[in-house]
Amino acid sequence: MKVSTILDTDIGYDPDDLFALILLLKSKELKLDLIVTGDDKYGKRFIFVKKILELMDVYDVKVIKGSSVGGHKFLLDEYIKGEKFQIEKDFVKEIKRVVDSSDKVVYIGIDGFTNLSHVIKKYPNIKKKLKIYQMGGAVNYSRRPLWVEHNVKMDVKSVKFVLGSSCDISLIMAQTTFNPELRIDNKHRIYRKLKASKNSVYKILVKHIDLYHKHSEKWPYMHDPLTVAEALGKRYVNYNKSALRVNNDGNIKINKIGPKVMFSKKKLKGKEFMNFLENLLF
Repeated sequence: MKVSTILDTDIGYDPDDLFALILLLKSKELKLDLIVTGDDKYGKRFIFVKKILELMDVYDVKVIKGSSVGGHKFLLDEYIKGEKFQIEKDFVKEIKRVVDSSDKVVYIGIDGFTNLSHVIKKYPNIKKKLKIYQMGGAVNYSRRPLWVEHNVKMDVKSVKFVLGSSCDISLIMAQTTFNPELRIDNKHRIYRKLKASKNSVYKILVKHIDLYHKHSEKWPYMHDPLTVAEALGKRYVNYNKSALRVNNDGNIKINKIGPKVMFSKKKLKGKEFMNFLENLLF
């Protein structure tokens, strides 16, 4: 039997969230039971997910609006204009429902840590059934002075709580995912194949990549699809295991005391992963 799975996503800004959702829906290893949107101030991410599921003829996956930490970066308003999906909001109840009905649940976090921290705080025993794969943070890595990885920076208190909760968590971190092999630009083979496709979701994905590049002047890295691949058991990443200390700014250091967590090493099988992503997409 497939393992029950929850996806926690801030889809709608960086296109890698949409890549990750498509990858998970196409996988054979996991059964996606629930999608929780994160940092979803206006419910736009919720509506966009519902729209994508509808376009992919997926009607058996529950979608719930998660918490907001005040952000509202969203690039895809043209695709949700006029949609009338009724927004559902009790994400803690829905996460507990999935966990209560399963022996084991894979929790894939490609958003911040806020939703996860809320549910563990309210139901501490829930973590016994969770295997968590979380994209976020960095160890011995920085993009520039005072840089903090986005999924950590958006809610540092939740990161501290989750990493101190003794949950079973594997962190896929920025020192691994900011790898040129994982970047898709408009000359990349995957981009060209998406652009040539008649698939309506792939057309949205191409437009999403273009909008992201126009808005940020960057091309997307496949941080989140790599996290999904690790949850699928593909193992393109190797891990260290140690306690981690998070300071108030969100900087993460290896620590001698505290619950130990798995966190990714810098080196990865980038080309093998991108071949896997391409093969599953096409």
